[in-house]
Amino acid sequence: MRRFDAQDLVLQVGSFGPTLGATYGVGWIVNNRYRRDMMVSRLFYEERAGSVPIQEAVAEFVLGPGYDRLLRRYRETLGHNVRRGIVELSQILPQGAAVSRPDGGHTCWVRLPSNGSALDIARTVGEKGPLLVPGRVFSSQAMYDCFFSLDLSSAGSTDFDQLMAHLGPAIARFGGTQFDEIF
Repeated sequence: MRRFDAQDLVLQVGSFGPTLGATYGVGWIVNNRYRRDMMVSRLFYEERAGSVPIQEAVAEFVLGPGYDRLLRRYRETLGHNVRRGIVELSQILPQGAAVSRPDGGHTCWVRLPSNGSALDIARTVGEKGPLLVPGRVFSSQAMYDCFFSLDLSSAGSTDFDQLMAHLGPAIARFGGTQFDEIF
């Protein structure tokens, strides 16, 4: 959204909460228009933002070369996992199915044959592994019944292998097991 924000009204908010824990209160807000106001506000910085020494330590790490190395390794690992996940998916998809190749992300879209039901697959697989979301969830008109998204970030892990063990038979109920194309 920021890309189309000519008036600089959009705030980009982020947090290290998932990594460090919410207790530390380390996060950020990016908005050039209000940057000066946010930087000088003692209320925002000291009383609401958590521990200043912890924030300074995180900022020092993020600004140093270690963070770039960490992100580079993370991107390489995700890229490897996505490629591995696509190969594993290709072995269980029916004829006429297709899988997207995420460009920079880790979630792919799978298109089943038109008579396939991603909702039934999701119900069959349940909560046995990484996130699988039926395409119908993304439509206000109950469309995309034969699509689902799948998180490939954990491909190669025990959890992903368990999901694939359940996903294969669920997909087999809707047609063969031969991979057809990648879109």
